[in-house]
Amino acid sequence: MRQRVPSDVERLMWLVAESNDPNAIADFEGRFPEFSLELSRRCRMMSDLKGARANSASDHRIPVFTPRSTQMGPPRKTVWVASGLALAALAMASYSVTKWATAPPPVLPKVEQVITEPVQLRDTNVYVPPKQPVETPPLQNPTSVPPNIQQPTSPQEQPKTLRLSNTSLRAALQMIGEMAGYHVEIAPGFKDQQISIDYNGETTSNMLKDLGAQYGFTPFDQGDGTIIIVPAVDGGPPLDDSNGSGRRLGG
Repeated sequence: MRQRVPSDVERLMWLVAESNDPNAIADFEGRFPEFSLELSRRCRMMSDLKGARANSASDHRIPVFTPRSTQMGPPRKTVWVASGLALAALAMASYSVTKWATAPPPVLPKVEQVITEPVQLRDTNVYVPPKQPVETPPLQNPTSVPPNIQQPTSPQEQPKTLRLSNTSLRAALQMIGEMAGYHVEIAPGFKDQQISIDYNGETTSNMLKDLGAQYGFTPFDQGDGTIIIVPAVDGGPPLDDSNGSGRRLGG
């Protein structure tokens, strides 16, 4: 019976299979040895798909059409007419060359330089939060008073580890939200930029609060699995939620 693969491990497994990087494969097998066979199956599937695309592109080449020409000798009258036309064309060409040589050089139009922004590459390093151990409460005597049972913490408040370098702020916010099962929406006026982050054992709220203090925005939890990022305006303080229905993260 095949073991069920968690959704976050499933996404990471497909990324490793698509990259086909030996170091990434070895790192995944070291973290999740129980899913080594599943990773091998996905690597073979990606290899077969890429091979099928290459073969499909090479099998649909259209042959080059080569027309057949039938050579026939021109009539004698046509030869005289063609000779006269050739002499007239030669005289016209000589006149054109003389006129072009004596004419002033043409003025070339000014070409405006177009400045394009460099393409920003998204960092492909993905770090999965460590597994949280499940504590089993000890057996209690039926006559004893049950201890206070703590409510399980939400995914947002569970400590996580995330390290990214040379990535965009927008991509980092999306990844932080996905790690806690949230969908992140960016409000208009957000200014994206290249950043590097290193969080070890931090909650989602603390990560978003720290980034908001550095880059001028406020995260709001809408209560339906969505976090809205509201930026500051003209370097001022971060804006409040537009409809007031969200809860500000991080206090």
